[in-house]
Amino acid sequence: MRALIAPDKFKGSLSATEVADNLAHGLAATGVHTVTLPLADGGDGSVAAAVAAGMRPHPWPVADALGRPHTATIAVDAETAVVEVANTCGLATLPRDVLAPMTASSYGFGEAIRHAVGLGVRRIVLALGGSASTDGGAGLLAALGYTFHDSGGQPITPEAHALNRIRRVDVSGAVDLSRTCRRRPARRPKPVIAVAARAEMPSRSGLFTDIVTVAERTAADTRHDPVLIAEVLYHIGVDIGDHLRCRAVKRRAVLATRQ
Repeated sequence: MRALIAPDKFKGSLSATEVADNLAHGLAATGVHTVTLPLADGGDGSVAAAVAAGMRPHPWPVADALGRPHTATIAVDAETAVVEVANTCGLATLPRDVLAPMTASSYGFGEAIRHAVGLGVRRIVLALGGSASTDGGAGLLAALGYTFHDSGGQPITPEAHALNRIRRVDVSGAVDLSRTCRRRPARRPKPVIAVAARAEMPSRSGLFTDIVTVAERTAADTRHDPVLIAEVLYHIGVDIGDHLRCRAVKRRAVLATRQ
């Protein structure tokens, strides 16, 4: 008998590879020939699954969820890179029994994306599950060259507790993502902040509106595509993405009718 073993992770206990190897070991004892193919759902193990499918592992130093030095792994081949939140700055990078939703950052994920762009690939697949932060992707955008300022023009560290102070976003130093910009979310996810218990968050009325406003002004430049930014914000943490995305799409439709 032959058996294909294609599991996802057992979250919090075993990785998909460990599950597959243990099942294969047990079946081998009964004489079953096995083939293992670890899978992932876009969270923990997405890079490992890509490597198991034939891509090359590419380690790179980034900041973990708490800003500490950490080596993440990107999966790469000739034209594609797979970057995941979980192994860059996700829950898996936090110390055991430590959660820091108000100070954890997605900055390391942005660092990994920035490095992937520098590898010259034509497509970057973003695996967005397993996030430790509720910073709305602000840390990610900071790593990609965006800077955030308060009403007095002072720079703001993009953490969840400071999001309601953002009044201006400077995109002049943003990384050019035009060669790798292909938005195709697999499905509509639930906001990360709604996964756990209720949390104390600053008022999100108008939160990140400036990001989309600035992006709208340069909508013809895919590097500052407002829909791309809205997607990032929606997937990474704060449940305002629907509003921002709808506004951005409407704006693009208006611009298209004027051309």
